[in-house]
Amino acid sequence: MKNTLDIATHHYFPFHFIALGFALTPLIVIPIAPILSIILLPIALMLTTTHYRLKIDTNRKIYKEYLWILGFKKGKEIPYDSIDFIYINELNITSEYGYVARVHATAPIFRGYIKMSDDEKLFITEHRREPKVLKKLTKIADVVNTTIQKNY
Repeated sequence: MKNTLDIATHHYFPFHFIALGFALTPLIVIPIAPILSIILLPIALMLTTTHYRLKIDTNRKIYKEYLWILGFKKGKEIPYDSIDFIYINELNITSEYGYVARVHATAPIFRGYIKMSDDEKLFITEHRREPKVLKKLTKIADVVNTTIQKNY
């Protein structure tokens, strides 16, 4: 049975920043300045691959929240006694659009966390669709041998 989890939790940079940095900038600059494009490509690669991760080793009873940058890991290992449970929260996110005529849009978002025995809460994932979050959390719950609770 697998006893180590390594989960990508979320990106370090916002999506629009990643799209602009990776897709548009080097491609637009290629015809204008090929040398500059070659310089921008590694920066764009860093923008798209930098993300937060969570590693849990159930044999050694440690976890590590870290930042992954081009294969380098920045974070420290923290011991834990036990994992109490995994839970999902439903939040309503409100966004405003438009400069003159303001439009308000509200949509639910589901966030998954791990609750440790020392009251530490570790973020795992979020998505607008509950089944996607539940699918990921179920796989994790099977490995760490705990239950999933819904807080809504």
